[in-house]
Amino acid sequence: MSKRDGDTAVIDYFNKGYLPQAVVNFISLLGWSPSGEQEFFSLEELKQEFSLEKVSKSPAVFDLHKLNYINSHYLKETPDEELIDLTLPFLRESGLFPNEKLTNQEKQWIAGFIGAVKEKVNNLSEVKEYIHYFSGTEVEMPDEEAKQILKGETVSAVLDLFWDKVESSEFLDSAASKAILKKITKELKLKGKDVYMPIRIALTGQMHGPDLDRIMALLGKDNLKARLDQTLKLL
Repeated sequence: MSKRDGDTAVIDYFNKGYLPQAVVNFISLLGWSPSGEQEFFSLEELKQEFSLEKVSKSPAVFDLHKLNYINSHYLKETPDEELIDLTLPFLRESGLFPNEKLTNQEKQWIAGFIGAVKEKVNNLSEVKEYIHYFSGTEVEMPDEEAKQILKGETVSAVLDLFWDKVESSEFLDSAASKAILKKITKELKLKGKDVYMPIRIALTGQMHGPDLDRIMALLGKDNLKARLDQTLKLL
C-alpha cells in the first residue's frame, strides 16, 4: 500500500479514520480473489477463505474508492457507541471536548453526532465537515436563494411557533424534535417544506444537510435560541 499511494503507511489510514476491520478487509482483497461474491470478511472468515493459491501474480492496484466503500460499510455496521473513542481525536482537532475524560452527557452527544453523520462520510476524519451543523451558536450566512425563502410570508409565524414549542419542551431529543416539527405543520396548516425549510435555514444557513431533528437535539436550547436570534435579525 505504501508504495502505491504516495508512500502512505498503513498506520496513516487508521489516523485518517479508517476502521481496522475495513483496512484488513481491503488489504485481503489486494490481489486475492475469493471464490464467491462476498465482499466483506471478518478475520475468522479470512482465516477460512484466504489462500495464497488464489493470489494473483500481477501487481495489485490500490483503489481508494474501494477502500472508502468498504470503510463506509463498516461505519454503518458499527454501533455508534463503539465509534466514540475513534471519533474523539477528530472532534478535538476542531476544538471540542478538550478535557481528557468525557462526561456521560458528552459521550451521549458524540454518539448522537456519529449516528447523524456516519452514513455521509467515507472515514471518521470527514466528520469535521459536519460539526458546524450540530455545535456552537453561529449560523452560516445563507445564500441568496435561502434568503428568499426566509422572506416568505409564513416564515415569521413558523419561527415564532418553533421557538415556543422548543422552549416549552421538557426534553429535546430526536423524537421530541420530530414531534415539534409535526405539530407546527399541523397547527399552522402548512406543507412540510414550508415548515422544515425555513427552520433548517434559520438554524444552519443552508437548504440541505443532516436530519433536522438530529440537528435540533444536538444543538440544545441555548444554541437554538442564539442561532434563531441571528437569523431573525436578517428578516
